[in-house]
Amino acid sequence: MEYFRSHKIQQVSCGGLHTIAVTKDNKVYCWGSTEGGQLGLPLQVIQKLSRTEENAVKLPQQIVSLSDQVVTQVACGETHSLALCKNGSIFGWGMSLYGQLGLGFSSDSFEPGLGMEKSKVMEPRKIESLNDETISKIYCGSTFSLFLTNNGELYGCGMNDLG
Repeated sequence: MEYFRSHKIQQVSCGGLHTIAVTKDNKVYCWGSTEGGQLGLPLQVIQKLSRTEENAVKLPQQIVSLSDQVVTQVACGETHSLALCKNGSIFGWGMSLYGQLGLGFSSDSFEPGLGMEKSKVMEPRKIESLNDETISKIYCGSTFSLFLTNNGELYGCGMNDLG
C-alpha cells in the first residue's frame, strides 16, 4: 500500500471487514468497514470519511486516542478490535454483542429506544478486568477474545456456544 511507504509496519491484524496496523513508531492505523465501531475512530470522523453507501474508510487513519500508548500488538475479530500496550494495558473497541470486549457488557445491555447501541464501543476503552494479570498476547476470533498471560494462563470472553 502506497501510504505505508513512509510508515514502516511492525504488526498487522485483519478482521472480518477491517484491518488494524501498528507502525514501527507505535502509531495505530485502521481502515475498512465502519458498521460495528471496529475502527476505533470517533463517530464524527467516520461520518466524514465514509460518505459512500459502502460505509467504509478506504485509506488508513490513525487511531488518535491510542497515540499516548506504546501499542505492541493488535488483534481483530469480525467487528471488534483489541490493542495490547507495552505497559500491560489492554484496550478494546467495536461490537460486544457477546461480551467479546471483556468490558462487562453484551447484548443483554439492550434498552428500549437505544437497542443494542450500548454494546457498540466506538473508541478504544481500557479493559480494567485484566489489570491484575500480565498479558503477553491477545487474540480475536469472530465473536470472542483470548488473553494469554506470561505464565501460560488463558482468559477468554465472548461467544462460547461450541466450547
